[in-house]
Amino acid sequence: MVKKRIFKTGDRKKKHGKRKPVFDTKKTFVELLDEAVKQEEKGERYGSGNKARKYYETACDFYERAHKKDEKDFSCIYNWARVTYILATFTNPAYNTQKRLDLLQLSIDRFKRALAIDPYALDAMFNLKQALSNFGEICLDEISNQAALSLYREACELGEKLFKLQKEVYIREENENKQNIKSNEEKRTDQNLKNNKMSEMDIENNDNSLNSEKEKSKDNTIMEKEEVYCEKDSTYATILSSRGEHLFNSMNIFDAIFFEKALEHQTKVIQRIIPEKSNSLVIYHQKAKELCNKGDILCTFGEILIKNGESVDEFSPSQEMYREALSIYEKALTYEESNNSILCKIGDMKLILARNYLLLSQQKFDDAYQSMLKLIRQGLDIYKIAIKNSISSYEQQPLDPEIYLRIAKGLSYYNDLTVQCQKMLQKFIQVGGSLEILENDYQLVNFDFSDDIKNVSWFNEIMSQLE
Repeated sequence: MVKKRIFKTGDRKKKHGKRKPVFDTKKTFVELLDEAVKQEEKGERYGSGNKARKYYETACDFYERAHKKDEKDFSCIYNWARVTYILATFTNPAYNTQKRLDLLQLSIDRFKRALAIDPYALDAMFNLKQALSNFGEICLDEISNQAALSLYREACELGEKLFKLQKEVYIREENENKQNIKSNEEKRTDQNLKNNKMSEMDIENNDNSLNSEKEKSKDNTIMEKEEVYCEKDSTYATILSSRGEHLFNSMNIFDAIFFEKALEHQTKVIQRIIPEKSNSLVIYHQKAKELCNKGDILCTFGEILIKNGESVDEFSPSQEMYREALSIYEKALTYEESNNSILCKIGDMKLILARNYLLLSQQKFDDAYQSMLKLIRQGLDIYKIAIKNSISSYEQQPLDPEIYLRIAKGLSYYNDLTVQCQKMLQKFIQVGGSLEILENDYQLVNFDFSDDIKNVSWFNEIMSQLE
């Protein structure tokens, strides 16, 4: 929640004698705002509990009374909307569902009234988007699927508008920054021409120092701004993808726009991060992380397409997305070669793509089946590197039990590797594997043991052991 502070005007002396009632009708607009801020700060100090909520309620009342004295003041109605939203999302103690819906509706109305006063208030726009999304979530669970979809769409459209405005602000600030740098350079040139007493060496050293400081300041400013916008775009991309997935899984509504916009925003993030211009390991890590985020969005999109009834073949949209995700994960690995998380993502994608060829195979050892075996082998080789890293790396990178399970599944398709398959399945149990993990893994990586191995006695014994 983005908070807009109201600066207090002047110091107020303590008054002795009988204290005025909280709701003094003679209070001025500024005094009411001042009291609202005080009540809100008390709520912040308590954080949670009945006292905290009571202070927020009182702050809300003061903002309302101040608004009645000046209905055109943006700060007043914005903060009134913001505190209303805090109450709507207060969890300890939380209001009942109907009260939360009423408060969310009020906060939405008040944010919109604030934006009517200042249409370009980015804080109000962001908070309105959050309120719409929360309202949609409650509607999804309690009221109407159609109402939830409408709110999600409105939040999505508002988010697009918000990011466009933020980009405009960013470009404007960059231009202003360049203009200021140019102006400072001209001033320094004039000063250097006037200062005839300085030696040539002093002048040269001074210019180098100033240029170095200028470049350093400029680079730091650009990096800080890029980092902020990267984080916002990346967060928004994740939210959009999650909304699209949630709508399908909860309401069976498929809307590709959520995933397409998520990929659009995530691509912007990746384009902004240029590790080649920096020797910082942090930048390399960030590039790898954001590439993986895009790969994850593509995988979710592909999975939803299949669930929505797509006819799967070698070149269907879902399989193209999986291949693109694999390519992105492999690119991410070039920035962090020993990152086990990325290695396992690559191994997982190899198995997911292998399963598609298994579905296309008409008989054992045809072209599709051979393509499947090739992908499985590649996935197993990648998993082996991850296992090696987990044992030998200086940084602890323990593998999840699921990785050993997936290796065992891959090995089950090779007749000459059944012993290794058995050992890896036992390793899965040793590191904490369970029947629940085995069953849940199908939701993460839709790849199963071969039919041949399922009929072997030792396999059924291990399955019984898990049960």
